Amino acid sequence: MDFGELREIEKKELSTSLPTQLPENFYDIVKELLEEKRKEAVVTCSIDAVKEYENIKKTVKIISQKREEKIILLALRGQEAEGLTREERELWEKVQEAVGKMREKVERFLESEVRVKIIKPVAQYKGMDNKLYGPFNVGEEKVLPSQEAKLLLEAGLAELIK
Repeated sequence: MDFGELREIEKKELSTSLPTQLPENFYDIVKELLEEKRKEAVVTCSIDAVKEYENIKKTVKIISQKREEKIILLALRGQEAEGLTREERELWEKVQEAVGKMREKVERFLESEVRVKIIKPVAQYKGMDNKLYGPFNVGEEKVLPSQEAKLLLEAGLAELIK
């Protein structure tokens, strides 16, 4: 691989919405190229060699950042990612796992609460979770844990608000 090939990869990454196909060991290849160019710059003390080394670093950074954006978006959308390197596959999996956990928490939270309207006075009481609820007055609207709402609904003390 050389700087010209890296520039082509950069152009593709900047012009497409999905990550382009890269070898699984892309970053290992780039690391070797950078080490080779660094040694060349040191040995030759050539300004051109130093510029090429710096340009390769900048190009790889742009490629990497653009691919990270795409990978995170794919993971957020729950889409499969193809053509990734080992490191990128790991990122995709971790982001997808974190997003999944967050979505599960939100779903549990949303499913665990119910909105009710109090239709008969309710004295303060200790709920199934050992928390105190009430007192509630007629006409009040409350968001309660589903277990508490179910008890009030079954006792005819509240009605479900949809």
